[in-house]
Amino acid sequence: DIQKIFMEHMKVQNWRCSGQIVSRWFNTVGEVFAWLEKQGARFDELIDSCDYGDDDFKMQLLTSGSNVGLEINKALMRRVEELGLEIMKETAAQEILLDETGAAIGVRAICGEEEVEIHAKATVICAGSICANEEMIRENVEPERLKNVDRIEAAMPHNTGDGHRMIWKAGGKKGLFSVLYFG
Repeated sequence: DIQKIFMEHMKVQNWRCSGQIVSRWFNTVGEVFAWLEKQGARFDELIDSCDYGDDDFKMQLLTSGSNVGLEINKALMRRVEELGLEIMKETAAQEILLDETGAAIGVRAICGEEEVEIHAKATVICAGSICANEEMIRENVEPERLKNVDRIEAAMPHNTGDGHRMIWKAGGKKGLFSVLYFG
């Protein structure tokens, strides 16, 4: 029941996130995972990762013998290779490049010791989490919303909010972080 899940999510977030974006995600997530499966990703079962005890809230996908994020990345990498796109590993984006209209046209990055500009038709910033940046947490998450939050295993040391800083510097809107996806 998408409406039931939507209402629960919005309640948990105190209605402080975009209902339009949340609704779009819940209404298209099945298509997203069907596409990922066509790319070769395997998902074995859904689990109730939030302990709601309700089949409507089985939100976490499990993949036997693998990490879900790794499974998604492997499928996406296969697709990137099929398309013949260049992959620049160990290249850290530093800044979003903008044209005179303010549209993103690429990124400035560090590749090894060298600063490079990467121009592209589309620029996707996968911003990740801020879990490993205490200062960003204090600045962007209301303290009362952290009272009963445990940081989950996805809180990797590299989740320092670099993508968020680049987006804000490029003029992106700054808002409060969701604690549901905090980890």
